[in-house]
Amino acid sequence: MVADDPVPLLLDTNVIIDLLKLGVLVDVARLPRHSLLVVAEVRGEVLRPGQAEALRDAFGSCLIGEAVLDTIDEEALYATLKEVLGAGEAACLAMAHHRGFAVASDETRPKLMREVKRLIGNERLVRTPELLAEGASSGLLSIDRLQGAVAALAATATSPRERDEVGHLEWVLARVRILARQSDRA
Repeated sequence: MVADDPVPLLLDTNVIIDLLKLGVLVDVARLPRHSLLVVAEVRGEVLRPGQAEALRDAFGSCLIGEAVLDTIDEEALYATLKEVLGAGEAACLAMAHHRGFAVASDETRPKLMREVKRLIGNERLVRTPELLAEGASSGLLSIDRLQGAVAALAATATSPRERDEVGHLEWVLARVRILARQSDRA
Protein backbone atom coordinates (compact mmCIF):
# COMPACT_ATOMS: atom_id res chain seq x y z
CA MET A 1 0.00 0.00 0.00
CA VAL A 2 1.26 3.48 -0.91
CA ALA A 3 1.05 6.14 1.82
CA ASP A 4 -1.87 7.89 0.07
CA ASP A 5 -3.86 4.70 -0.49
CA PRO A 6 -7.11 4.54 1.48
CA VAL A 7 -7.02 2.37 4.59
CA PRO A 8 -9.48 -0.56 4.33
CA LEU A 9 -12.00 -0.03 7.14
CA LEU A 10 -14.37 -2.84 8.14
CA LEU A 11 -17.67 -1.47 9.44
CA ASP A 12 -19.35 -3.16 12.38
CA THR A 13 -23.14 -3.28 12.50
CA ASN A 14 -23.57 -0.52 15.09
CA VAL A 15 -21.59 1.95 12.97
CA ILE A 16 -23.54 1.12 9.81
CA ILE A 17 -26.87 1.56 11.59
CA ASP A 18 -25.85 4.92 13.09
CA LEU A 19 -24.63 6.19 9.71
CA LEU A 20 -27.85 5.02 8.05
CA LYS A 21 -30.04 6.66 10.71
CA LEU A 22 -28.17 9.92 10.19
CA GLY A 23 -28.40 9.54 6.40
CA VAL A 24 -24.64 9.90 5.91
CA LEU A 25 -23.37 6.43 4.99
CA VAL A 26 -22.70 7.47 1.38
CA ASP A 27 -20.93 10.66 2.51
CA VAL A 28 -18.66 8.76 4.89
CA ALA A 29 -17.95 6.24 2.13
CA ARG A 30 -16.49 9.12 0.10
CA LEU A 31 -13.83 9.94 2.71
CA PRO A 32 -10.51 9.67 0.89
CA ARG A 33 -8.68 8.24 3.89
CA HIS A 34 -10.80 5.07 4.07
CA SER A 35 -12.06 2.33 1.82
CA LEU A 36 -15.22 1.02 3.50
CA LEU A 37 -15.89 -2.70 3.60
CA VAL A 38 -18.63 -4.82 5.13
CA VAL A 39 -18.18 -8.50 5.93
CA ALA A 40 -21.06 -10.85 5.12
CA GLU A 41 -21.64 -11.56 8.83
CA VAL A 42 -22.25 -7.85 9.49
CA ARG A 43 -24.47 -7.47 6.45
CA GLY A 44 -26.62 -10.27 7.86
CA GLU A 45 -27.05 -8.31 11.11
CA VAL A 46 -28.61 -5.27 9.41
CA LEU A 47 -32.19 -6.47 9.75
CA ARG A 48 -34.56 -3.52 9.47
CA PRO A 49 -35.90 -3.52 5.90
CA GLY A 50 -35.19 0.16 5.16
CA GLN A 51 -31.66 -0.10 6.53
CA ALA A 52 -30.93 -3.34 4.68
CA GLU A 53 -32.16 -1.74 1.44
CA ALA A 54 -30.01 1.38 1.97
CA LEU A 55 -26.99 -0.84 2.59
CA ARG A 56 -27.73 -2.81 -0.61
CA ASP A 57 -27.92 0.50 -2.48
CA ALA A 58 -24.51 1.51 -1.08
CA PHE A 59 -23.06 -1.78 -2.35
CA GLY A 60 -24.72 -1.22 -5.70
CA SER A 61 -23.15 2.22 -6.01
CA CYS A 62 -19.73 0.63 -5.43
CA LEU A 63 -19.01 3.09 -2.61
CA ILE A 64 -18.81 0.25 -0.10
CA GLY A 65 -17.27 -3.12 -0.81
CA GLU A 66 -18.18 -6.53 0.48
CA ALA A 67 -15.54 -8.66 2.15
CA VAL A 68 -15.56 -12.38 2.81
CA LEU A 69 -13.48 -14.47 5.17
CA ASP A 70 -11.57 -16.57 2.68
CA THR A 71 -8.59 -18.19 4.31
CA ILE A 72 -8.32 -21.04 6.76
CA ASP A 73 -6.55 -18.75 9.23
CA GLU A 74 -9.34 -16.15 9.05
CA GLU A 75 -12.03 -18.82 9.44
CA ALA A 76 -10.21 -20.42 12.41
CA LEU A 77 -9.82 -17.10 14.22
CA TYR A 78 -13.44 -16.23 13.44
CA ALA A 79 -14.62 -19.52 14.98
CA THR A 80 -12.58 -18.88 18.14
CA LEU A 81 -13.73 -15.27 18.47
CA LYS A 82 -17.38 -16.19 17.87
CA GLU A 83 -17.30 -18.08 21.17
CA VAL A 84 -17.01 -14.73 23.02
CA LEU A 85 -18.18 -12.08 20.51
CA GLY A 86 -21.02 -11.55 18.09
CA ALA A 87 -20.65 -12.90 14.56
CA GLY A 88 -20.11 -9.48 12.97
CA GLU A 89 -17.51 -8.39 15.51
CA ALA A 90 -15.71 -11.72 15.27
CA ALA A 91 -15.58 -11.58 11.47
CA CYS A 92 -14.33 -7.97 11.45
CA LEU A 93 -11.56 -8.71 13.93
CA ALA A 94 -10.49 -11.94 12.23
CA MET A 95 -10.20 -10.22 8.86
CA ALA A 96 -8.57 -7.07 10.25
CA HIS A 97 -6.01 -9.13 12.11
CA HIS A 98 -4.99 -11.19 9.09
CA ARG A 99 -5.14 -8.43 6.47
CA GLY A 100 -3.95 -5.41 8.44
CA PHE A 101 -7.28 -3.58 8.09
CA ALA A 102 -8.88 -1.19 10.58
CA VAL A 103 -12.28 -1.76 12.24
CA ALA A 104 -15.04 0.79 12.86
CA SER A 105 -17.06 -0.13 15.94
CA ASP A 106 -18.61 1.71 18.84
CA GLU A 107 -18.84 -1.30 21.12
CA THR A 108 -16.99 -0.99 24.42
CA ARG A 109 -17.68 -4.33 26.08
CA PRO A 110 -14.59 -5.59 27.93
CA LYS A 111 -14.39 -8.87 25.96
CA LEU A 112 -14.37 -7.03 22.65
CA MET A 113 -11.90 -4.39 23.81
CA ARG A 114 -9.55 -7.10 25.08
CA GLU A 115 -9.64 -8.81 21.67
CA VAL A 116 -9.20 -5.50 19.81
CA LYS A 117 -6.10 -4.72 21.87
CA ARG A 118 -4.72 -8.23 21.41
CA LEU A 119 -5.41 -8.63 17.68
CA ILE A 120 -5.30 -5.22 16.00
CA GLY A 121 -4.36 -2.66 18.64
CA ASN A 122 -6.46 0.31 19.69
CA GLU A 123 -4.88 2.47 16.97
CA ARG A 124 -6.76 0.46 14.31
CA LEU A 125 -10.13 0.94 16.02
CA VAL A 126 -12.21 3.81 14.63
CA ARG A 127 -15.36 5.17 16.28
CA THR A 128 -18.40 6.71 14.58
CA PRO A 129 -17.72 10.21 16.00
CA GLU A 130 -14.23 10.10 14.48
CA LEU A 131 -15.65 9.23 11.04
CA LEU A 132 -18.26 11.98 11.28
CA ALA A 133 -15.73 14.56 12.48
CA GLU A 134 -13.48 13.61 9.56
CA GLY A 135 -16.43 14.03 7.21
CA ALA A 136 -17.19 17.46 8.68
CA SER A 137 -13.57 18.61 8.46
CA SER A 138 -13.37 17.44 4.83
CA GLY A 139 -16.57 19.28 3.92
CA LEU A 140 -18.48 16.13 2.96
CA LEU A 141 -21.04 16.74 5.69
CA SER A 142 -21.81 19.38 8.28
CA ILE A 143 -22.54 19.34 11.98
CA ASP A 144 -25.73 21.28 11.23
CA ARG A 145 -26.85 18.49 8.90
CA LEU A 146 -26.12 15.89 11.59
CA GLN A 147 -28.02 17.98 14.15
CA GLY A 148 -30.97 18.19 11.76
CA ALA A 149 -31.00 14.42 11.31
CA VAL A 150 -30.94 13.84 15.07
CA ALA A 151 -33.70 16.42 15.58
CA ALA A 152 -35.85 14.73 12.91
CA LEU A 153 -35.38 11.37 14.61
CA ALA A 154 -36.19 12.89 18.01
CA ALA A 155 -39.40 14.41 16.63
CA THR A 156 -40.69 11.01 15.52
CA ALA A 157 -39.38 8.86 18.40
CA THR A 158 -42.32 7.34 20.21
CA SER A 159 -41.05 4.19 21.88
CA PRO A 160 -38.47 3.93 24.67
CA ARG A 161 -36.13 2.13 22.26
CA GLU A 162 -36.39 4.94 19.71
CA ARG A 163 -35.77 7.54 22.43
CA ASP A 164 -32.71 5.56 23.57
CA GLU A 165 -31.45 5.50 19.98
CA VAL A 166 -31.89 9.29 19.74
CA GLY A 167 -30.05 9.70 23.06
CA HIS A 168 -27.17 7.66 21.68
CA LEU A 169 -27.04 9.76 18.51
CA GLU A 170 -27.11 12.95 20.60
CA TRP A 171 -24.07 11.61 22.46
CA VAL A 172 -22.37 10.81 19.13
CA LEU A 173 -23.07 14.36 17.90
CA ALA A 174 -21.69 15.88 21.11
CA ARG A 175 -18.51 13.84 20.63
CA VAL A 176 -18.27 14.97 16.97
CA ARG A 177 -18.44 18.59 18.14
CA ILE A 178 -15.60 18.00 20.61
CA LEU A 179 -13.46 16.31 17.96
CA ALA A 180 -14.18 19.10 15.46
CA ARG A 181 -13.09 21.76 17.99
CA GLN A 182 -9.92 19.81 18.71
CA SER A 183 -9.22 19.53 14.97
CA ASP A 184 -9.76 23.28 14.50
CA ARG A 185 -7.18 24.02 17.22
CA ALA A 186 -4.57 21.65 15.77
